[in-house]
Amino acid sequence: MSLFIAQTNELTAGPQGAAAGALQWLRFNWGWVGWGVGLAILAALAWQNRPLIRKFFREVVVELRKCSWPWDPTQSGLRKYKELIDSSVVVLVSMVLLGAYTSVVDFFLLKATSLVIHWKL
Repeated sequence: MSLFIAQTNELTAGPQGAAAGALQWLRFNWGWVGWGVGLAILAALAWQNRPLIRKFFREVVVELRKCSWPWDPTQSGLRKYKELIDSSVVVLVSMVLLGAYTSVVDFFLLKATSLVIHWKL
């Protein structure tokens, strides 16, 4: 905060006058001012829509209570998390296969595009 005060004092003390100095300070700190204005607008919108926001979070809690979690509370040790581990392995293998497929297709499309671009007629 003291940095902003020092900048303001330094900029407003110039020969251009207070208005020009304040404008120069605003240009220097426009990012902070933008964040402040954006957060103020967001807070105002949230304040106006608080009943809807409360309703949303109540519905989220109701839906989460309906969920079946991927572990068996009657089991102990790693057996308790068997479904969770199996699902994680399936997701990781799928990601690796999809990444490999995308890389191969991208390589061939890059080569085909390069051949078309450098084709001499």
